[in-house]
Amino acid sequence: MAHKGRGRGRGGRDGGHGRGHGRDSSSILRPSVQSVPSPTHPIHTSPSPSPSLTLSPSPLSEIRPPPIVPPPHTSDPSPSSTPHSTPSDAVPPFTEPSTSSSIVGSSAGSAKLVIEIVDGSFFPSHKCSAIITKSFKKMVDSKAFSWKKVSKSTKKTYFDDFQNQCSWAPRFNGQIKSLWESKAAERYSDFVHKLKIVRDRPDFIPEDEWLEWLQYWEEPEVKKKSEIASKNRRTEVAGPGTGMSRHTGGSKSTIEHAREL
Repeated sequence: MAHKGRGRGRGGRDGGHGRGHGRDSSSILRPSVQSVPSPTHPIHTSPSPSPSLTLSPSPLSEIRPPPIVPPPHTSDPSPSSTPHSTPSDAVPPFTEPSTSSSIVGSSAGSAKLVIEIVDGSFFPSHKCSAIITKSFKKMVDSKAFSWKKVSKSTKKTYFDDFQNQCSWAPRFNGQIKSLWESKAAERYSDFVHKLKIVRDRPDFIPEDEWLEWLQYWEEPEVKKKSEIASKNRRTEVAGPGTGMSRHTGGSKSTIEHAREL
């Protein structure tokens, strides 16, 4: 009986120990439950910055934007590959020289004399005459004692020289050649007349040819023609007592003098 009673008593203690274990286990687990944040009471913590992202404090004035890197330099395109589109680079179209009275008689960009035809005559007449006469001094035909005796090839050379020194509007092309022929004949007659009066051999005539010129002027028929021409120049065209008719306006034509007034 005593053995049984001990057993119940141990059991009772065990049971009591069991109940006590229950209380003890709840008290042991309480700290672990408290270590987990409650959903209704969140714990706010600020994350510590990573050491690699920590920046030293500096004023905003010291913060500079990154430098702007210019694009790499490229060579200029070649003129053949890139067309010039600007009006200043474009080549202007050819235009004929103006023949207005403001520039007629002056030299163009190519050092040519700009001329025109006024009332059937060259303008400026005296400058055209000087150019024509100078062409005679570059080459003189042998025995070309008058304009009719000048060869066609030499006349062509004279006219080519005139074209190289003068320019005109295309509208005058049909009149230039015939007008030049008339003007050249007039100037050549005056050119030969001065040679005969001076009787001094010029440099542009060889000595042997000059002797032929002297012999020609001494021929009776030539002397007779010369006397008739001289008499005609002394004729009083306006009538007896009016004096000889002569051009006293100098080398300029009456048209040139009228334009200068």
